Amino acid sequence: MFRGCKSEDMPPHIYSLAQSAYNGMLASRRDQSIVLLGRSGSGKTTNFKHVLHYLVLAAGTVNKVPAYILHYYTC
Repeated sequence: MFRGCKSEDMPPHIYSLAQSAYNGMLASRRDQSIVLLGRSGSGKTTNFKHVLHYLVLAAGTVNKVPAYILHYYTC
């Protein structure tokens, strides 16, 4: 999604955050965590859906994740 772009050169973005976590997981072979903080109505659930959608697409495991789960979290 952000190919050829350095994350430090771009403004903060939820997909950039997800990409950094995914790349960190691949590089370190360790679990990563993303903590979404904010007040009620600030978009935590929506951002969670975006992160999950990006991670599923980046991992290429759509066939291993049941479609109803992907649909539930991304709609």
